[in-house]
Amino acid sequence: MVFLKQSLYAKNSFYEKNSFYEKNSFYEKNVLHMKILFALLLIVFIAGCATQPPAPLRIDLRTPPGLSQVLQAPEKYQGAIVRWGGVIQNVSNLKSQTRLEVVGKALDSSARPIIDGQSTGRFLVLVEGFLEPTEFAVNREITVVGELSASEKKPIGEYQYTYPVVKAQTYYLWDERVEPKYYYDPWFYDPWYWGYPRYPWWYYY
Repeated sequence: MVFLKQSLYAKNSFYEKNSFYEKNSFYEKNVLHMKILFALLLIVFIAGCATQPPAPLRIDLRTPPGLSQVLQAPEKYQGAIVRWGGVIQNVSNLKSQTRLEVVGKALDSSARPIIDGQSTGRFLVLVEGFLEPTEFAVNREITVVGELSASEKKPIGEYQYTYPVVKAQTYYLWDERVEPKYYYDPWFYDPWYWGYPRYPWWYYY
């Protein structure tokens, strides 16, 4: 009888332990899955924020023509809505509007010009009102959304260049890029540095 009770107790204890371990294992797996899911959602959210264009440039453009495409037949694309960007080359304040000459560049996923990339051509931007030339200065990066109007011919040196003209609906002047600065600690001293390359002693004999 005692042996039967001990056997039953052992079986119950075994089942309770197994049930406890199974519950804990199930709980731990769920917690792990939730952590992984949360991390993935956080990565997707951060990536989306990092690559999303600024609010003024967030428009639904199906298949806008590129600058190089328009340069081949400017009149064909009059009235088309484009989002182009590049580096400002010249600023002209007219009577009631400002004209920008822009050296076109390809745009990255945030609609910012890729300044290291090759030029895609030049275009003019017409903005209603006055733009401060010291802000919209040469070499500043800009992205424009607007409607293509009739092209204009202007000389670049002796060459008559045909400029596509964009009537700006909205634009975004990008902050100037900041080059990383390297700080030299004046108190740092390397006792092994003599100011010239170190070679083995036999090099000098």
